[in-house]
Amino acid sequence: MQKRALRVVEWLGQAPAVAACTHCERTFRVPIDTLKRPLESQWNLDKKFAEHKCKLLNFSQNALRIVQEATDE
Repeated sequence: MQKRALRVVEWLGQAPAVAACTHCERTFRVPIDTLKRPLESQWNLDKKFAEHKCKLLNFSQNALRIVQEATDE
């Protein structure tokens, strides 16, 4: 089984803004008010990542999840 890790996929300046789990591809976003504080942004992403449970989806479910996340913003 692949070991899961947190991968930052979007940066705003020096602060990580969006990250994803390398195992299940779930994305995590930082609250806007923490983006000016890079350490707090990283802490927020680490906390969300540690609390999530990987739920592997099949291809069509994963595509639907990505579309839903993109339209929620």
